[in-house]
Amino acid sequence: VVKSDTLEGMIFLLDAGEMQLRKIALELRGRKPTASELARLRERLTGVKSLVAPVFDLAHNPKARLVGRSLLLSRLKELEVRRNRLSYTLGHFEEEENGDTRNIGTVGIDAVLRDASQRVPLGAAASKHAAKTKRAMLLPTPEELTSYGSDITFDPISGCNAKQV
Repeated sequence: VVKSDTLEGMIFLLDAGEMQLRKIALELRGRKPTASELARLRERLTGVKSLVAPVFDLAHNPKARLVGRSLLLSRLKELEVRRNRLSYTLGHFEEEENGDTRNIGTVGIDAVLRDASQRVPLGAAASKHAAKTKRAMLLPTPEELTSYGSDITFDPISGCNAKQV
């Protein structure tokens, strides 16, 4: 069992979200879904966003002491790009009741779905951040600050001292 408040747990949640996106893309390939299937797929897309919400909140919290924040932010960005592409593709299958005139064609839709259904290696930025995170995890944990050190390094804007940053 992986704790979701650890770096490994957060990466696991991101991997689970990416796997859900691949499953959605595989279900859509080569066919046009019905209205009820579209609604279910939209719910699943929303479910992916709620699945990674704890990671998003923690990675964007400036007061959270977190090793690998840049890795999580780059992975979240990649996941959100894939999720938005799938959402846009789902919009092509919906009826044009609100005047939506999307038109990338079936070849474009198939290309997006084929890309979204594949397991993609980490992007260049995420790979670089992963290597930095591995090196940072090898560093010893810093000592506690003295009360003087806490007072002298306190930043009133962020509400943090040097130990918390």
